[in-house]
Amino acid sequence: MIVSADCFKGMIAYWAYAQCPGRRPRNFLKVMDAVENIILDKFQLLGGSNDNFRYFEIYDNEYTRAVLELFTRDSLMSIPEFVDWNLSENEIEQGIRVDDPARGKYAFTSRYDTLKEKDDFVDLDAFISNVTRSIIKLEKDDE
Repeated sequence: MIVSADCFKGMIAYWAYAQCPGRRPRNFLKVMDAVENIILDKFQLLGGSNDNFRYFEIYDNEYTRAVLELFTRDSLMSIPEFVDWNLSENEIEQGIRVDDPARGKYAFTSRYDTLKEKDDFVDLDAFISNVTRSIIKLEKDDE
């Protein structure tokens, strides 16, 4: 399977807006600039291409999803601004960091609670899984 740089960037952008609270991902341009640098570093340039077509090749087998998910996880988790999407606005205002030992690992809620936007955050594992699944679906549909 060939994963184009445009597909990789596009799925990250799509899910950033789909999953971030209020459809406003913090530091979106910084994250996308970092993704662009990852692409320049890790994606191959198609030989003889005039349009700088970059791609990442994964052999189709039972490990395709796992390989792509690992690549996506390693790439995105290396971007501090992406990792900060796991913080709520309240945590940012309080100066709490993702790796802060005082940060609670769990929050308890009930079906009667209402989530305030300032308490919302991005589940990074779900984000990475959504990007991976969407890339595979899009690339398979193009075959």
